[in-house]
Amino acid sequence: ARALQRQTSDEAGHFYSEGLRFTQLATRSKKPEFYLQARQSFARSWASNPLHAQALLERARLCAGWGAHDVAVRCAEQAVLCDPYLREGYEFLGLLFARDLPAERDAKTHRPENVLDAKRGKGEFDRAIKVSGEGKDAEGYYGRALALVKLAGDATSGPELEQAKKDLEQAILQIPNDFSEAEPTQINQAMAYLREYAK
Repeated sequence: ARALQRQTSDEAGHFYSEGLRFTQLATRSKKPEFYLQARQSFARSWASNPLHAQALLERARLCAGWGAHDVAVRCAEQAVLCDPYLREGYEFLGLLFARDLPAERDAKTHRPENVLDAKRGKGEFDRAIKVSGEGKDAEGYYGRALALVKLAGDATSGPELEQAKKDLEQAILQIPNDFSEAEPTQINQAMAYLREYAK
């Protein structure tokens, strides 16, 4: 299945590449026409290859960035159905439910359908950690800590906060000693782990 997903010479690979290109254009220009073209390209990629979980995940990320939260949730859920070992899919869902979704629905439109749900977010991070192997998923541990802090509410102590501390410690253990060859995203992630732990 994963071999099929990564083919770049077929129609699905072409539309996937186009989706990434339009996503970059949409991010830089903030023009909705590029967003729509990226969204359509990822949809066509998945239609050409129903096993292309990464196309669904990228469409989910794109939609979340432009405020289409319900579409983002549906695409990410479909992505992990296509590939139950897609760690990034569970992490993305975890962040949506633990941090990024609106806190409540609009009183008039009753949207979005999905709102913040720290318990659901924790469950998604549990799955991410499980599929990646215990002790290996820094982002999963970091995200689960965020969800646990939300579940703890205003408490200053308790089992949720104790587990959150352990999760952050596990994430910090995976910070590389040498950042000379690290990607900017890795550096930013490491800083986020340390900031959250300092709280």
